[in-house]
Amino acid sequence: MNEARVYLDDYQYGPRTSVALEPTTHQVLNCPSIENLTAILKTWDGSHRAEGFDPIPTLTSIAEIIEKAVDEFLKLDPDPLDDRHPVRTHPQAEFGNLLKILFRNDDFMNKLVISYLLGRDQPELSVAASRLLLDCVPGFWLALFIRIFQEPSDFIPQLYIWAKDSSNEVLRAYAIGLLASALEVQGNAHKYRTNNIDLMPVALRRLADLKTRMLDERALCEKEQESTESSAKCSSDSPGPFSSVNGFDMEESSSVRFN
Repeated sequence: MNEARVYLDDYQYGPRTSVALEPTTHQVLNCPSIENLTAILKTWDGSHRAEGFDPIPTLTSIAEIIEKAVDEFLKLDPDPLDDRHPVRTHPQAEFGNLLKILFRNDDFMNKLVISYLLGRDQPELSVAASRLLLDCVPGFWLALFIRIFQEPSDFIPQLYIWAKDSSNEVLRAYAIGLLASALEVQGNAHKYRTNNIDLMPVALRRLADLKTRMLDERALCEKEQESTESSAKCSSDSPGPFSSVNGFDMEESSSVRFN
């Protein structure tokens, strides 16, 4: 006898619950963030080939939309060990649907990696592109991982250069984050073993420097807070501006009156 199986994804009835239902897919696709992303990509499609086009505002706007959706997605308490695409784990969340819309635009994704990210003569553009690409990593599937982190032969070597030698602190941080994702691709960790050995002590030293800066800033904030509280206490204990009207001190006059 064949064993009967029930797959929850195919079950036609919803669970018995008093919790408010999640919005339908139609409602999710009509949310403001998805409309904004669609409008931005449409504008980019029509203007990015124009001479003098500045992609930084576009990349920054898309990154801000994605990061806001990430904050909302994390409030859903997703399983950190579940590496499926966010649209699979939480199909009603904006985050996964935003990534789907973004990845469908092949021209934009190719331009993001090949032209914007690797534009070595424009550090600000590389920073904006790195930020957006790092935001998109949770939505990468295997084929996209390979296409981005293996096919451009100079992509990963350039990340190591930025992570180790860039004078831009933000670009160094984004480069290390992208390297962490790139090394998940099979074979990359072994291929770039020497680079990792060279980068590790540099990264640890910078981490120690950041900790020192953090402790110094915390001590400075605590000192400023103590100074502010001390000033507030002194001002509350000092006599008011009318305490010595007509040459009399308010405390002295009150004591004379009641005596």
